[in-house]
Amino acid sequence: MTTARNDGHATEGTRWARMVCTVLMALYFGASLSACGKRGNPEPPPGAEKSDFPRQYPAPNSY
Repeated sequence: MTTARNDGHATEGTRWARMVCTVLMALYFGASLSACGKRGNPEPPPGAEKSDFPRQYPAPNSY
């Protein structure tokens, strides 16, 4: 029976697994960050007058 020599260097399988894990993590974090960002200016809801927006929140008469 032979034993593998371990001289402190990663084996080919370990390198492959580390590379795959790194690529998957990069894709995961890249995809999660791509959801961040501004989509555009907000639009008032249908049926609302454009003069109603922007307005102060909370409304001054509500407190």
